[in-house]
Amino acid sequence: MNIPFSTPEEAIAYFGIKADEPDFRRIEDIRSSLRASGRVLSYKDYGAGQPQMKLSAEEMHEGRRVEKDLNEVCGWGMKGAWAAFMYGMTKYYKPAKVLELGTCCGFSSAYMALGNPQSSIVTIEGAPEISAVAAEVHKALGISNIERVVGRFSDVLGDVLSKHGHFDLVFIDGHHAYEPTVNYFRTIKPYAAGAHIIFDDISWSEGMKQAWKEVISDSSVSCHMDMGKAGLLITGCKEG
Repeated sequence: MNIPFSTPEEAIAYFGIKADEPDFRRIEDIRSSLRASGRVLSYKDYGAGQPQMKLSAEEMHEGRRVEKDLNEVCGWGMKGAWAAFMYGMTKYYKPAKVLELGTCCGFSSAYMALGNPQSSIVTIEGAPEISAVAAEVHKALGISNIERVVGRFSDVLGDVLSKHGHFDLVFIDGHHAYEPTVNYFRTIKPYAAGAHIIFDDISWSEGMKQAWKEVISDSSVSCHMDMGKAGLLITGCKEG
């Protein structure tokens, strides 16, 4: 088993995705509308902040109250070729169940949901205020195959995995720090045999670079590809 592409552009060509897919315009029109709304979000951020912040595990667990323009928040996450890549992953591979850690405003899950409306997608977001924006996005797009879960990953991930049993595609895009990233992978892998797992921002910090190196050295990983911004791996059989 191998990964037949090394960039999002190569993946899009491999999947046969067109740059002017009607679904892309629908999603991006909603993103543009929200970015122009002038709204401000106040919420608790349970992530790693910026690389230079070097927050402790306790600080990340407690969260930091922040205020952000919705314009900025809607600009985070997958866009352009990377968003088309996420769309192609579900359209081409047709995963029955998808797990996303880091809903943000719901655009990456929207791309995956519209890529394959038959997929069942569960997406987790720590901040209720941001998850509410994602709900607006999904409703506006008429998407019905996404389950939004609100809570810190460490608090709700176990229940999500126990409830759903197995996932075919996993997208980890939140809490960009070494130890949490490795721990989430170790927690998820027994429920993701034979799955594609995507890690965003693998070069975002030294901690994320270290986490990616450790994850791909795991015995459960059949193959992997460093695609620059993101990394993709495929797991093998369950351990034990």
